[in-house]
Amino acid sequence: MKKFTLISVAILAVALSCSKNASYRASVPVDENGVEAAEPITIGTNIRANVTTKAAGQGALDAWNGTQQLRVFGIPKTGQPIPIDVHIINNVPANSPASDTFGYIDVYRTGTEKYFYAENVNYDFYGYYVDSAADPANDFDYTPQVAATETAEAVAAKGSIPVTIDGTQDILVAKANPEADAKAKIEAGEFPAANLPRVYSSYASRKGIIPNLKFEHQLARFNFKIQAGSAVSQNTVINVKELTVTSKAKGTLNVIPEPGLVPGEAAAIPLSVHYNNAGTLAPIAEGIAYNTNPLTQVYNEENPYFGVPLLVMPGEAKYPVGLVLKQEGYTGDINVANLEIDFAKLVFNPVDDPATPDVDESQTPKDTVAVAGHSYDVTITIHGLQVVEITVELTPWVESGSFSLDPDAD
Repeated sequence: MKKFTLISVAILAVALSCSKNASYRASVPVDENGVEAAEPITIGTNIRANVTTKAAGQGALDAWNGTQQLRVFGIPKTGQPIPIDVHIINNVPANSPASDTFGYIDVYRTGTEKYFYAENVNYDFYGYYVDSAADPANDFDYTPQVAATETAEAVAAKGSIPVTIDGTQDILVAKANPEADAKAKIEAGEFPAANLPRVYSSYASRKGIIPNLKFEHQLARFNFKIQAGSAVSQNTVINVKELTVTSKAKGTLNVIPEPGLVPGEAAAIPLSVHYNNAGTLAPIAEGIAYNTNPLTQVYNEENPYFGVPLLVMPGEAKYPVGLVLKQEGYTGDINVANLEIDFAKLVFNPVDDPATPDVDESQTPKDTVAVAGHSYDVTITIHGLQVVEITVELTPWVESGSFSLDPDAD
């Protein structure tokens, strides 16, 4: 059974800046012993992903490296009266941990002053990560729904942000799941199932139930392999000057109330495959170090991938590929025409999911379009300047198969 790959985030005692346009309690209530009577808001975060480096974007995430900035919301559930002293965590930034894959966020207003649950208020929690794909000027504060006449479209429009990708940014979004987070306590008899609507609240927090944000990938991922297909190409210095995939670049990331990425209507554009240049991602360019040797010396089992993974908008059955080559002894560019990643040619490579040992993964239908959170290996075979072929194989994040681009085979 396919499972969406998630990124497990561990954030331990990360100070968060004050949210904008929100009201807070003037002071924290204490009991007769001087102990804080209100419950501080603690958030667990859980995700898995693929890290590369910095630059235009940080690349596909597999784990946090301390440089990603998450955005967090903790707002009253829709339709609730909102007390004047309600604590709203409204698009508050939180730095990712330096490493590791699970932990907690102690949410701070300023310094060491925490956010607290308002009395008799039940919350929903959301988070997102867009790397450099969103203009900071478009950051939004969310106004909880208070009018019964407010349409679903109006509510969604308040909780979304426009994004533009260049192939190097990973986009993730999360919504805490009350049923999942309360399940263990309910099964242990430590929390009444009838009180599920009170998750998340100060009451549920005292029972040991905290919101767990699971960040899910919203883009599809292509990993490129380039190999020699003949003795001619093995013994000739052939360099890749440029490699692109045409994809939609603009979309809308819905965060509240239902997370998800919606591709825009703007025309698709070529997105360039990048490489790691001493910790910075840069577009593939003629003359970079690992492009100056014959293919067999560079693209081998120890170093099978070309550049870093390219992240594209999901949902398409075909993605045109642009390939420009240089060959020793020839001064011009060689533009390889008519290449595309075609999901009708996807080779499905099922991977057993240990969480579902009784499921026959080979019976899982292969993807007919690029799927968010799925990773695909794309193998480009060069037989000299006359023939180039492409194969495509899906590998996780969620592993599914592969592609082969081969004009000779058509």
